[in-house]
Amino acid sequence: MLAPENDLSLNAVSSTDESLLEDGTSAAAEVRKGKVSCADNFHEDGEDAGSKSYDEAEKRRLKASKINEFVNNLMDSRMFWYLGPFLYSSLEIGSALATGETFFGQLTSGETQSIASSSAGAMKVHMWSGAAMWGLGAIQMSGKELRWGRFSWVHRAAGVAFLLLWFFVLGPSTLHVSLFCGAPQLGPLPEPPLGFGWSGPFCQVFCTQVTMSVFSFMSLETTVHAYYYFYRAWRIALRRKDGRKSLILHGRFMRLGTIMTMVILIQRPLQLWVIFLRWLALRFAEMVADAGSAGAWFHDVLRWGSLTFLEHHAILSGTTFFVSLAMGFSTPGHLLFTKSPRENFSEYLEAEGREEEAFGSEEIGFCETLLYRSRFFVLIAARIWVTHGWQVDPFL
Repeated sequence: MLAPENDLSLNAVSSTDESLLEDGTSAAAEVRKGKVSCADNFHEDGEDAGSKSYDEAEKRRLKASKINEFVNNLMDSRMFWYLGPFLYSSLEIGSALATGETFFGQLTSGETQSIASSSAGAMKVHMWSGAAMWGLGAIQMSGKELRWGRFSWVHRAAGVAFLLLWFFVLGPSTLHVSLFCGAPQLGPLPEPPLGFGWSGPFCQVFCTQVTMSVFSFMSLETTVHAYYYFYRAWRIALRRKDGRKSLILHGRFMRLGTIMTMVILIQRPLQLWVIFLRWLALRFAEMVADAGSAGAWFHDVLRWGSLTFLEHHAILSGTTFFVSLAMGFSTPGHLLFTKSPRENFSEYLEAEGREEEAFGSEEIGFCETLLYRSRFFVLIAARIWVTHGWQVDPFL
């Protein structure tokens, strides 16, 4: 979890290229917003080199997708990096300490995000290690005094702890809870309204097993991406091929990896909103139940929908997929297996011309392409295996 102008590095080295402006914002952020231009250097023909560079950068920005612009805005938002993790972790941990259950576990009556059951050990590890890792990220953003001089060891130690915690605790627990997320049997279903043809067995498979397989895939996707970006960031910092420039690139990979772990911070408010709409729909269904045949029909439709397409697992899956789509994890090129992690956020990484240092090779090799394009089938096959062919709840 890194501020836009700070590098989460294993060394207390910063760069003038990422220096702070007088108002406290990063120079890189201001250039992207068009507020900074260099007017001191000119070509021989008198053309302003800074303006030309800005024009070219602006053209690239306009060509970039709205998705990458959204990601860039998140990278430059201090509220997202500081306030988001603090509020979410405080809410979940505070609820767990006070009641023995997470906030969202209580909202869903223990159906999702629950730590109350005896089989929720991995979820507890996931919750506590996630809060600890984001806390270490906050230390990385705590000002220059922790990156320079005699206190620079704090910055380095926090960076090492951050990576170790991800690689050996939070990352494995995330993989586990993503692969073994629950898909319980639906309760007794009323007859489908208007004879929609939704049989009980079909609803059971689609509204729990299929939807949670989608959630599992998207969660595994972001986790694998986080591992990739964190590993590449570590390699870049370890080699430090171009000194300070390498650490700037390292910081970009670290921030991108960290934002993969923060999808939950955007998904949870959306999930909360949909849960509230579901609650309103159920209250309305009770109100109109005795209002004649039309009221009874509305009651049946709303009740049936709340137990199928608006069942809590379906809400969790749908909101996760929507946020992943908005953040770029499910772009058309991604879903068609034509984009690799090195291409998905290329506009943000700004590694053009430095592919060998950033990704380990100048071009995508055969093995890398094969592994990436087969990931969907591998992850879905793993989910089908742990659910015994979409027949059992792997969380139990």
